[in-house]
Amino acid sequence: MPLHDLLAVRQSTSGIISASHFAAFFFLLQVLGGLLLLFGFFVPLALTLLAAELYNILAFHLTMAPGSITPALVVCVLWILVFLQYRESVKGIFSAKPATQP
Repeated sequence: MPLHDLLAVRQSTSGIISASHFAAFFFLLQVLGGLLLLFGFFVPLALTLLAAELYNILAFHLTMAPGSITPALVVCVLWILVFLQYRESVKGIFSAKPATQP
């Protein structure tokens, strides 16, 4: 895809996200996830919310702005470090069948 077409797609995508107030939803999830991590409440939920955000950020940078991917990669490494500390708490997310209540 030519560079001018890619820039037009990137600008129109940013414009649509801003005009529909969908960016406010992203911002709210980022703030909520960050506050939950800072205060240590619902850490597996916070990691899950932030993982979805990080996926979107990485997908954007890989497809539309690969030159500025470095901060996204740094944040992903930080997310992995926190995830490794809480992996036992998050283990239930990856089970195929939920644990039964006694």
